[in-house]
Amino acid sequence: MRILLTHSEGRLEGLAAALARRGHDVRHHPLVCTRAREGEAVRAEAEALLGLPWLMFTSRSAVEAWRALGLPWRRQGLPPDESAPLLAAVGRKTAADLRRAGAEVALTGERSQAASLADDFLAHPRAAGPVGLPQGDRALPTLRRALEQAGFETRPLVLYETVVAQAADELLAAPATTTADTAATTAATTAATTTAATTAAATAATVVVLASPSAAGALPESVARSATLVAIGPTTAAAVEARGFGCRRAASPSVAGVLATVDAMTADATAADGTTPDGMTADTVTSGGKAPASKRGGQP
Repeated sequence: MRILLTHSEGRLEGLAAALARRGHDVRHHPLVCTRAREGEAVRAEAEALLGLPWLMFTSRSAVEAWRALGLPWRRQGLPPDESAPLLAAVGRKTAADLRRAGAEVALTGERSQAASLADDFLAHPRAAGPVGLPQGDRALPTLRRALEQAGFETRPLVLYETVVAQAADELLAAPATTTADTAATTAATTAATTTAATTAAATAATVVVLASPSAAGALPESVARSATLVAIGPTTAAAVEARGFGCRRAASPSVAGVLATVDAMTADATAADGTTPDGMTADTVTSGGKAPASKRGGQP
């Protein structure tokens, strides 16, 4: 299958290469990117959040935007028990980014969902408000509403903006590449591709993988109608369905979850007619994109 990955750079590491090793033609062209807010005003607003009992980071982009402001993770010059805030993260990846940046993480929502973090916070013995919410301009209100409904005041602060990364409304067909090496190289050099290359990849895609509600909103209607959509996470699936399109939900919001879903799609297609949707035989897929010797003129 041809698979178009649309997530931002630095996310879902290893997915493109893993799909390529399975014999798929993989293209990676982010539909959206984030841009951190700058200036003394936003820095002062963010610094004020350090006086709150908790800060909750709902995305890796929020961590990056905080770091871009050059702020510490705690108030300086105070004893540890007085230097609030405690830090919480949605998902292990966000928590890992915080730790790499030198922060201590007191709470991680293990299911990589805002609702999961809210549940875990409410059960935490040190749960207290107000709660600071560094976030993007398109952040869903899920976490804020859950906290406020439980009686905790929140202080949301937009630290970054989400913008369309490519001219995604001009997607055109492109020739396929089928070898693992070619696909992996394509994924590794996405930052250098042109808009023409981006538009070339997508309409020909059999499957489009969407990793965020923003990406779901940026996907052109013509592509959404012609491809099978795979949504990572319930909020992304809801955004796809809100546009009137169907989708398959990844087995989990992770690289492993996407791989499991694509494998299931390949198996379904193979069971239906003995070939994958792009005409490859089941033997070709299981051998990493190369036909077995018996189907290459008897060569060993």
